[in-house]
Amino acid sequence: MSGNRRQRNFLSTPASLSHILLALLALCIGGYVLTQNVLFAFASFALIIALFFSDFSLKQGLRQNFLELAYAIGFAVAAWFLLGFVLHTDSPINVVTSCSMLPNLQRGDLVFIRGGVENAPAVQASTADLAGVKVRKAVCYLNSVPVPCTDQVLVSNESVDYDLNNDIIVFDPKPTGPGLLIHRVFAKIVTEQGAFYLTKGDNNAVLDQETGRFAFVAEKDVKGRVALRIPYVGYLKLFLFLQFEVPQGCDSVLTRP
Repeated sequence: MSGNRRQRNFLSTPASLSHILLALLALCIGGYVLTQNVLFAFASFALIIALFFSDFSLKQGLRQNFLELAYAIGFAVAAWFLLGFVLHTDSPINVVTSCSMLPNLQRGDLVFIRGGVENAPAVQASTADLAGVKVRKAVCYLNSVPVPCTDQVLVSNESVDYDLNNDIIVFDPKPTGPGLLIHRVFAKIVTEQGAFYLTKGDNNAVLDQETGRFAFVAEKDVKGRVALRIPYVGYLKLFLFLQFEVPQGCDSVLTRP
């Protein structure tokens, strides 16, 4: 009988409840990664909310709970600014939300961003030359189906080839966008009005600028380059913001011969 009482007391403590919820959350995220079943995403969202409220105790009182929440928020904000200062960027952390960078970045990856761009082939040109950028195509494959993909750009009579060694950058797309984008630099064009970047997702067949949706990326709109990725951790943010549905392009990877 005393053993049963000890078991009930153990399960009723906030610490043990948090451990159970964390274990269930890890299982649900793992289930979603393996199956892409939206039910696992819904369950993960519910467990995140449950974890948040499990840290509150009615015995402590509303004031104490509010203070603990304020301390946690304050610590998170301070850590964000400190990390930004160390990494020289105002956006030190981001999450990969799409599959445009497969296979090198996966949806749900948490990425750390360092300010500046190091590896990007540079071409000297005038601002007027931006309108005359040309592209050359190669044959790539998407689920064994051949598709034309951009393999080279020509700027002011200079050519730049596709290179996976170039930096993956995080930038604010213009004129409008779905938020910050995480794509690889194809080329850096240095003009009298500053530097501009051509960008491309590794799993996209064309440059971002070819579609007409996004303009050349001005240097001031670049937050930095991806310095580190941590797989799966970013799913916490995706589920918290109800981003359950798997976006287009996640069922295939663009390959080159």
